[in-house]
Amino acid sequence: MTADPRRSGGSGGRSPPMPEVRAAQLKEELAALADMSSEAATCVLAEVSPLTLRRIVLATRVDWLPAELNVELVHAGQRVLGDERLRRWGRAAARHSMSSSFFGPILQGVIGVFGLSPAAIFRAVPAAYRAAYRGCGEMVVSGDGERVRHVLLRDLPPVLQDRSFFLALAGSLEGVFDACELEGKVRQRSPVIGASVEFEATWFPRELLEGR
Repeated sequence: MTADPRRSGGSGGRSPPMPEVRAAQLKEELAALADMSSEAATCVLAEVSPLTLRRIVLATRVDWLPAELNVELVHAGQRVLGDERLRRWGRAAARHSMSSSFFGPILQGVIGVFGLSPAAIFRAVPAAYRAAYRGCGEMVVSGDGERVRHVLLRDLPPVLQDRSFFLALAGSLEGVFDACELEGKVRQRSPVIGASVEFEATWFPRELLEGR
């Protein structure tokens, strides 16, 4: 039997698995992009190779694709949209994912047990990350305060140690606040240290923002 080259090194040792992303994740990103202005969507897609788009469109939602395709998408978004609109794209993609048949059950399972709140949904975030990415490190959520959580990504492969990926990811984490009809912000707490990066999520009722 031939060893899987993604799992085994040439000398018999084990090498890290190939970083991959679920096609469902990329499809939600493209769907969220279509919800933006048609001009913005057209310009972003023009920056993505036709082969990449074809691979995403033709894949089934459960297929695994190289994580480089995700990075290619967010790089195109950063070049065309800039930092803030890239974050908003990630946030919109998270809203799509939360209502999808693939990722939605993860969210609904946690809400059914713990109720609808950012603290409850952040419990589901590591499971959602595992469902969307493999060979892409581990996500850990910590903190037990009323309005703050820390999100640690560790053992990241080099391809995901990327500023554009982190911006889009921060935006996607902010999608948690939309689900709860709250305001909030996710910021990167530190630069990449080794293969780890940490984010801080804080939130508050929208009426507090309106009263400022």
